[in-house]
Amino acid sequence: MVNAPSARLRARPCRAGTAGLSFRQHGPAAVWSDLTGDGQLAEQAILHIGMHKTGSSTIQGALARAGAGPGWRYVWQGSPNGSFWVKAVLDGEAGGHHTLPFPPAEARARFIEAFRLVAERRAIFSGETMSTLSAPRVATIVEILQAADLAVAAIGYVRPIQSYIDSSFQQRLKGGRVALADAVRPKAIAYDQRFGVWDAALGQAAVTLVPFERQRFPGGSVLGDIAARLSLGPIQDPASHANTGLSAEAVRLLWIWRQRQPRKGQGDEHRIRLLQTLEGPGFVLANRVVDPFRATIRAQAEWVERRTGWRMPTDPPEDQPHAVGAEADFLTLAPDTLDWLGAQTGVAPAQMKDDPDAVAAAMAVLGRQPPGQGASALGKASRALGARIWPWSRSGRRV
Repeated sequence: MVNAPSARLRARPCRAGTAGLSFRQHGPAAVWSDLTGDGQLAEQAILHIGMHKTGSSTIQGALARAGAGPGWRYVWQGSPNGSFWVKAVLDGEAGGHHTLPFPPAEARARFIEAFRLVAERRAIFSGETMSTLSAPRVATIVEILQAADLAVAAIGYVRPIQSYIDSSFQQRLKGGRVALADAVRPKAIAYDQRFGVWDAALGQAAVTLVPFERQRFPGGSVLGDIAARLSLGPIQDPASHANTGLSAEAVRLLWIWRQRQPRKGQGDEHRIRLLQTLEGPGFVLANRVVDPFRATIRAQAEWVERRTGWRMPTDPPEDQPHAVGAEADFLTLAPDTLDWLGAQTGVAPAQMKDDPDAVAAAMAVLGRQPPGQGASALGKASRALGARIWPWSRSGRRV
């Protein structure tokens, strides 16, 4: 079970006009459903605060599909990921690509009302961006919910730092160009700050931090773990998980594409879905990229051990042959990778060998052409690229 707040709320009478009503979301439109029951309103808000790259998308999608269970209901609007909603609550705007079905200026009122109208005892909300908030912003979210007579508890998953850095780099690359020099962000690995602000706002007794080690989870599933800890009952684990990681070779292709297209744009969703089918060892950074931050990693691991009793791995793992230690490493593509890209786009692998411009042109085709229609599109994509955009020679060496 998630840690419970030290103070229990008294039972509250049902608010006038809300008996038996609960918020339920179906796609982009919000509807209100009349539920059977005694009209008991939620007593507790349980916040799943991430962190990033710990299966949050899978948890959110599964809970949104389930909707509700014994004594709980999942609160969401527009997207199962509540991160945009939290940003809109705090800032009055949700940023780009948000899916809120109402003006962001209404976010705070909608947020409060959604929790107030949950008929089940526990209202569950998830947004991994909550693990990145400053202390004042965490306090604001907590105060909003406590003002609605809700006891607040939080649960977060803590990933070993080096594997988080590897996974975070490729996630950021999906959204835009990332320099290898910026692969490690000190603020992102400051776990004592990311989670300590929640301890300060709620007290450690109300914040559950769980080591993100799949071998510890029921059936190796983080969804199974959170369902067991929160006593949610059976939750169907999707056959394919959301936001899955890319292989080392897929990240290389995406990095090459990002040199041409620095920001996420049209066709990228389709392009990344196809890249997820390119098999191979997972992407990892070489130790020489991470080693300058080793002392910080060890200090953070000590904080996590004091906080949870879990000893996080901190020693450098053995470097893998496919590890990336310099930007030039992204240009080293296996022959099988060129064969795969050629099969997807119709571009001859020999045409792409040792030529990152040709690979980038093929990646442009990958985002918009069905397989088998790539040969003619390659010429158009190549012409659209204009002058060579690469500071490398055809041999792959920087010039």
